[in-house]
Amino acid sequence: MGFELEGRVRDEFSREGLSGADVTFTSDTGLSTRTRTGSGGRYRMSVLSDVPFGQVRAEREGYNPAEVTVYFDGSDRVIDLDLRPR
Repeated sequence: MGFELEGRVRDEFSREGLSGADVTFTSDTGLSTRTRTGSGGRYRMSVLSDVPFGQVRAEREGYNPAEVTVYFDGSDRVIDLDLRPR
């Protein structure tokens, strides 16, 4: 199955978008897709998964990583992640 995943990665306190953050989707069966945020902290990726759920993780130097579970109840999802500065 193919899905579209997009959203923003932001600083938890300032709410500013964080460019250059790594965003990874991993399905519960181990399939993985990775991208990097652009300007304004936005990301978009096409993911392949044999199940309609998995985890989205964002990481950037100087911040604690954030991870959430995503369930695809349609062909696309918007997931925003907030990173807390270290």
